[in-house]
Amino acid sequence: MKTNKKALSIFFSFTFGMPVILGIFMGVVFFQGQDVSCFPQ
Repeated sequence: MKTNKKALSIFFSFTFGMPVILGIFMGVVFFQGQDVSCFPQ
């Protein structure tokens, strides 16, 4: 059961962490005045 909890925590941290990291990256690029049209609207 401990392995399941560890795998589930890794899954959720990756699933919810990636959009946060990409959002921060998009914000930095946007405020630098560069094109962010590759990101969906």
